[in-house]
Formats: sequence, structure tokens, C-alpha cells
Amino acid sequence: MADAQRPIPPAVQRLVLLGFFGIYGGFLALPRVQATPGLFWAIAGTWLGFAVWLGALALGARRRGQTLGMQFMPRKPHLVQIVMHSSVFAYWGWYWENVYAQVPLIIAQVFFAYLVDVGLSWKRYGNFRMSFGHWNIVGSTNLFLWFKDDWFALQLGMIALAYLAREYVKWEREGKSVHIFNPSAIGLTVAALGLIVTQQVHHTWGPEISVTLGYGPFAFEQMFLAGVVVQLFFAVGLVTASAAVSAVLLGLLWYAITGTWLFVDTAIPIAVFLGMTLLVTDPVSSPYTDGGKIAFGVLYSVGVMGLYILLRGMERPALGEDPGLTVAFFDKVLQVPLMNLMVRWIDRVFGGIPVRAWTERLVRLVRPADRPRPTGPAAIYAGGGLSHRVAHVVLWTGAFVAIRPQLIEHPGADPAFWQTRCDNGADATACENWRRVLVGACDAGTGEACHNLGVIYEFGEGISANPKDAGFYYELACNRGTVEGCNHLGGVLMTQAAGEPKAQAEARRLFRRACDGGSLTGCTRLGVMALQGQGGPADPGVAFKALSTACDGGDGQGCDQLGILALRPVPSMGVPANPQAAFKAFERACKAGFEPGCQHQRQLSGPPPAP
Repeated sequence: MADAQRPIPPAVQRLVLLGFFGIYGGFLALPRVQATPGLFWAIAGTWLGFAVWLGALALGARRRGQTLGMQFMPRKPHLVQIVMHSSVFAYWGWYWENVYAQVPLIIAQVFFAYLVDVGLSWKRYGNFRMSFGHWNIVGSTNLFLWFKDDWFALQLGMIALAYLAREYVKWEREGKSVHIFNPSAIGLTVAALGLIVTQQVHHTWGPEISVTLGYGPFAFEQMFLAGVVVQLFFAVGLVTASAAVSAVLLGLLWYAITGTWLFVDTAIPIAVFLGMTLLVTDPVSSPYTDGGKIAFGVLYSVGVMGLYILLRGMERPALGEDPGLTVAFFDKVLQVPLMNLMVRWIDRVFGGIPVRAWTERLVRLVRPADRPRPTGPAAIYAGGGLSHRVAHVVLWTGAFVAIRPQLIEHPGADPAFWQTRCDNGADATACENWRRVLVGACDAGTGEACHNLGVIYEFGEGISANPKDAGFYYELACNRGTVEGCNHLGGVLMTQAAGEPKAQAEARRLFRRACDGGSLTGCTRLGVMALQGQGGPADPGVAFKALSTACDGGDGQGCDQLGILALRPVPSMGVPANPQAAFKAFERACKAGFEPGCQHQRQLSGPPPAP
């Protein structure tokens, strides 16, 4: 699976090293980098640090008469992983534009990783083995967490920690010294623990990443296919399959016991599914035996469930100057290093499960009986060879087809499920789950969901009322064609900025937009403002048309206001007061259940005689 090591000539080594420095330093010229001090100095400071460090290593080697070398050691599976990671980024970015904007910084991290690895390799061995694996460690890390630009130094810190752990924290497995921890996971875990303890998660894009990964309509399918390709090169298919199947079964068990869904709107959150597919599946730090792989996957899902419950209990919503705390999305990474420490024990305890015998029939379909099988450590690492990897992929494909409805057509994805439970007080998390489902739908472009979120925030349904957030979601709904969003946004403006001419003018414009779109309440509000001269000059004609539309549609308040308008003469239009029309309008208001209309009807003491 690996090409032969190819020594790099000294002249080419210098060009390679200068290329690493030049490309990494070149990112300082980006306008985004220059505009952000934290980002600029993170790159500039580490660039200068590398120059000093590697220069000192070179001088020290020269004094000792040592030659620092480089070797090119490409591995075809690394290239496959790069392509699969890139496919996830490409699909994700198609639906969330921030991904494409982040690509330059992801590439900068790759060359940072190369420079870190050069320094560590020269310091320990005097030789640097260049491969494509650096792209995969960086890519895997960036699929789960980005620090915001001012905190980019911590992003680089995660990458550096991944290489330090890979180089210095090792043990013997099958007669070979290998790293203990999954490189990407150890960096992510340390960062996550630090962010949770200091409550600084808002300086990352972590919560947004965990949601936006699922924006694409075929996000699960795309990740499944990317994982399958990788599984044909690495014997990790059983890890992913057992993790996904056990997560679905555990979710169903949770529902059977509690009557509610744990992961809200899907059996497996999209970021957790990605973790099962492209994070926890590092072949070096996971079990080697088939039984161990299955146990490892199950253990991962149990850890996800336990961490989700624990971390969600620590969360709090943003309120005023408090940015809140959102940490449940770390459920997919925190347990991985601990699981890495358990892999030898897992192999000993579960390695005897006769999984190989169970899949032997599938193996015979893809490998002739007389083909020699891999033996020794290579057989353990490769999972018995390509035929067994294919057999495991076949099993995983069947399992994915079976669980797919629970991923994309989950009952918890219906906001009505959680709204009913919230209204009934069925469980402590129902109202928050209702809000989360609506947030996901709103972020995906559903205007009605944005409008319902606005209602929740305006009236404090299950949470503290927040008119500012209500206005934000009403505006999103209005811009996405939900006319009641325009209507309610106008109402929020009238409440927040009563008496301000600009706010009133904007509210009147929004009510007109809502009325034109078919909102009866919007027509009533437009009619009242036009009648009273709010947000612009009084306009009885506009008022009459808007209130008539509202009343004809069955809006009691519209009928009541239409009656009030009928009692007022309009000299400028040559229209006298019309008590008879007013009485009929009040009568319609009363029949519609609008009590002030009933009072106004009684005040007229019955209809006047016809002229």
C-alpha cells in the first residue's frame, strides 16, 4: 500500500524547504489576513519561529557533521483520503459559502503542518519523510472545528499538538511502534476541553459547522460514499457500520423508555455521522481485529450518547451580553483519545468474536478460493486483504440502506412533534428541541420556520422573550416570502420604536407588503396607520381599501376599524359619515368574535333608518 521511499537530492531539499516557507509566508499577503491582527500575527509569528527553529537545527547538525535529509514517501491511500475529504468540503461549501472562504486558511494549515513535521523529524531522526498525510490530518481537523480569525493561533495549536502526539506518544502494537492517539482527534479534544472549561466556544465556528454540514439534501449519502471509498483501502468499515447501527438502536431504545428522541431531528446528527465515517476510523489508533472493530464502533456510539446528555446539560442560551454556551457538538470527539488508549484491551477481549467466519461467504464471492490470503501483522492491519474489506463494505452498505430513513425522515424533524410536547410540558428539553428544529429549518431557507422562531422569541414561548431576536427571524421570514414575517416585523418595529418617524414609515411599508401578500392582519394594521397618519400622511382611500380587504377576509379587527372609518366624514373626498355602513361593519366584527366590535355595535343602538 506504500510506494518505496525516494531520497530527495540536497539541492531539491533546499527548494522544498524554501517552498514550504514561501507558500506559508505568502498567506500573509491575503487581504483577509492583513485586515485581522490575530490572524496576521498567528501566521507571521509561527513563520518567524520556524525560521529560527529550523535554522538552529541545521546549524547544530552542521557542527556535529550530521546531514539532515528528506525522503519522499507517497502512499496511494493518502491520495484517496485527500480526494474524499475534498469531496466533503466541496459538497458542504456548495450549501454554506463560508467553507469556500475558509479554504485558503485550511491550505495554510497544511504547510504549517509540513514545517512542524520537518522540525520534529530533523530533531529526532535527522530525516524528514514527506508524504500526503499532512493534508488528511489538517482536513480531518477542519471538518469539525475552526477558530475565528482573531483566535487563529489556537487553530495552529491544534495542528501542532496532533503532530507532537503522533511523534512522542507511542507504543508497541504487533511488533511495531505506532502512535497511540488519533492525531486529529487529540488536537480537537484538547481544544474542546479548553473551550468548555473557559466557556469560550463562541470564538469558534464549531456550532455552525455541526449544523451546516447537513445543509445539502444528500449530505448523508455523500459522506457515506466518501467513507466507502476510504474503507476499500483501510480496514475500518466494521467500525463505521457498528457505530452507525448501534447509534440508531440506542436512539430507538431511548425513545421506547422516555417517549422522546435524544438527538432531536435525526437518529444520528450529521457531524456525528461524519465522525463515524472519517474521524474515528484512523486504522493505526483503532483495533486491528474484526471483533475489536465492532466493539470500538459500539463504544463510540455509547460515548456519543453519554457525552451528548452531559454536555447538553451544561449549555445555556445567549442572553444580552452573555454569548451563552453551546458545547453538545463536542460529543463526537471527546471520547476518542480514551478509546484509543483502550484499543489493545478491546482487541484482547473482543478479538475472539468469529466475525471473520460470518463474512467468509461474502469473501468467497469477491476472492477466488485459491488466492493466497495475507498473513502476519499485515493481515491484521489490512483486515484480511481487499476481499475482506469489500465484504465489510457490502455489509455497511446494507446497513446504511436500512437505517437511512431514520437519518433523513426522522419523526423528530417535524416541529409539530416538539411543539406539542412543549405545550404539554412533556419533558424539560421539548421547548428547546422545538426551537432547534426550527433553527435548522430556518437556516436551510424555510421562511415559515423563521417566522415561527420569531413568534417564540417575541412572546417567550418556552424561553425568555427577546424582541431583538424576534425581529431578526421575522426579517428572515419576510425576505424569504413569508408575509406574516413582514407583518410581525412591522409590529415589532412599532413596539420597539413607537413614535419614531423612520420606524413607523418602515412598519407601514412592511404592513403594505404583508397586505399585498394576503395577510389579513397586515391589511388591518396598514389601514389603521393610513387612517391615523402614522408612518406617512393620512390616506382614507388606502385605509378603506386595506380595511375592506381585511374585513372581507374575516378579520374582526379590520371590520371594527372599517366601521370607525365609516363614522368619519372625509371632506377631501366628498364622503359623508355613514352610520349604516358602520353598523354593518361592527356587526361583522362582532360575529367574527372581536369584542370591541360588539361594543361599538351596541353604542349605535341599532341600525338607523334607510335614507
